[in-house]
Amino acid sequence: MRYIPKVGPFKGLAFNNPTSKTEDLYIKSINTTVDQYRAFLHQARTETLALPNVDLDSGQTTKATEYSLTDDAYAKLLAQVAGRKFDLTTPELRDNILDFYSDLTLPIETKKNPGERQNVLTGLHELKSMIPVVSGRQISARSRSTNGTKDGGKNSGKQRMDGQKT
Repeated sequence: MRYIPKVGPFKGLAFNNPTSKTEDLYIKSINTTVDQYRAFLHQARTETLALPNVDLDSGQTTKATEYSLTDDAYAKLLAQVAGRKFDLTTPELRDNILDFYSDLTLPIETKKNPGERQNVLTGLHELKSMIPVVSGRQISARSRSTNGTKDGGKNSGKQRMDGQKT
């Protein structure tokens, strides 16, 4: 069966040479990609590289429900930062995650699994409660009380995580 007729169900297997317009579009897209890559390399060398948070397929801002793997990746990211009690979470990362989950009525992929959905909701609640402190470390919702100390004020005079006296 070396040769299969390119008719009927096998019609899709037939090869069509690209038109000159298609070839030009392809060459232009490759040139644009190479030029952008060179620009990124230059920015990386000069330590000015700032990659936008966009979908690399569409060029649009990353948003929930656009791509199921992105929904899963954000759920895993939230679980990781929550697992570390948000200790290395920057204000920018916090804002990005909260922005991604800003509309919980959307059919986000994690809604399909009730356990994962609950983990996301719990993580978001804790992330919203997180208070960045002066030293660059954050105190998670679990580790603070109503007066901002870890022990509820029992050890007054002890230092907080940011080095200030309580």
